[in-house]
Amino acid sequence: MITRIPPNNPDAEMAVLGGCLHGDKVALSQAVEILSPTDFYKEAHKIIYDAICYLFGNAQIVDMITVADYLTKQGKIDKVGGCYYITELMNRVPSTANIQYHCKIVKDCSVVRQLAVSAELLRDKCLENAEPAADIVADAESQILNIAIKNESGKPEFVRDAVIRCGENIQWYAENPGKIKGLSTGFWTLDQQTNGLEADRNIIIGARPGMGKSAFALTLAVNLAKRGHCGVYFSAEMSKTQLMERAIACESRISIKDLHRSSIIIQRQKDILEAQNILHDIPLLIDDKAAPRIEDIYSKAIRLKIQHNIQFIIIDHIHILATRERGERREQLSRISWLCKAMSKELAIPVIPLAQLNRECEKRKGMDKIPKLADLREDGSIEQDADIILFLFRPEYYGIESYPTDNGNMPTQNLLMVNIAKNRDGEAGAHMNVNLHFAPAIMEIREFDNRPTREDLF
Repeated sequence: MITRIPPNNPDAEMAVLGGCLHGDKVALSQAVEILSPTDFYKEAHKIIYDAICYLFGNAQIVDMITVADYLTKQGKIDKVGGCYYITELMNRVPSTANIQYHCKIVKDCSVVRQLAVSAELLRDKCLENAEPAADIVADAESQILNIAIKNESGKPEFVRDAVIRCGENIQWYAENPGKIKGLSTGFWTLDQQTNGLEADRNIIIGARPGMGKSAFALTLAVNLAKRGHCGVYFSAEMSKTQLMERAIACESRISIKDLHRSSIIIQRQKDILEAQNILHDIPLLIDDKAAPRIEDIYSKAIRLKIQHNIQFIIIDHIHILATRERGERREQLSRISWLCKAMSKELAIPVIPLAQLNRECEKRKGMDKIPKLADLREDGSIEQDADIILFLFRPEYYGIESYPTDNGNMPTQNLLMVNIAKNRDGEAGAHMNVNLHFAPAIMEIREFDNRPTREDLF
């Protein structure tokens, strides 16, 4: 490991602690916003700052007496040099005027130390040469990205800046009546309910197996790419070839089964070539690495944003992803969900993860099988982190031939119901259903009533 003394600045650490011990709430809030106890290099300083954070976080007075008392009760006062050292820290700093500057010095040293540790670990991996080079490169990107995310601090802004942006947004709608602001899904009825796929949105598509999750996601990707929006499809289940075979089947309107039959290929060669030509030039990237880690997807997405200005990300699917964080699967899934949301905000593009649902909906009868938010598997963080949640449901799959509506019985043949279960900026609930037509044999999804796409809206 690291043999030289890592970067640290004991004077800056003492200045921060001394400033905090003055009890100035403004100075304390500035320090707590920038630093965590692990940012300090000296162990005694970590312990003292942890006590300061605890007292401040519990709305208690912070000064040398309360901090010393807290550490005494915790049995840690001797580990920090006793009450004498705490008094010395406060006496070293006559005011809190420069605390933000001192915090920045401590933070910078902490980040460099984290990078140094990561670099040393990566150096050992390289020398051991026990992993493929691509995995080591991905590991390097992921570790640096994790350090950047962990140490990133948001910058507050005055309301006036947000009001100006909001006003510009409202003015856009005034000047573009009936149009949507987000990327078009290619389905007019769905776009009208969701305003399209807007930037910095985390959009979950959930369903049980057999409902057409991957077909729906691939259709979205192709629809977006046909409109010139470059995007990336992360597929952990199917290979690039399988995905393109589905896309060609849909575009040529030839079943996947028939694409494997010589007689049909010869007979429909013109349609197949035309489909290939259409798909050949669309700006869609596919990554089919098996069992990908969410941190690797994050780092790749940042690189692709720089290289190709990607405008959307689809992840198929969230429950297959792994993470570098250890712990229970629930905790891992929570991190995966959070990073999907963070990715959408960081890159200012829609991120669309697919999610598997639990078996509870299978136990219900008839149309009650339509998924509910409680059917999301394993962890509530998926629901919490999502801006929009779309559930897919095919009544025909369960032998339901029709269901009652205000306009009479609705036939379910080839019906794919898209339920908008959550929508931060619009209506949602059991009644918010968009009906689409799904032909499983050719993987085609389109408007249920053959309604043409409203090109003037996009």
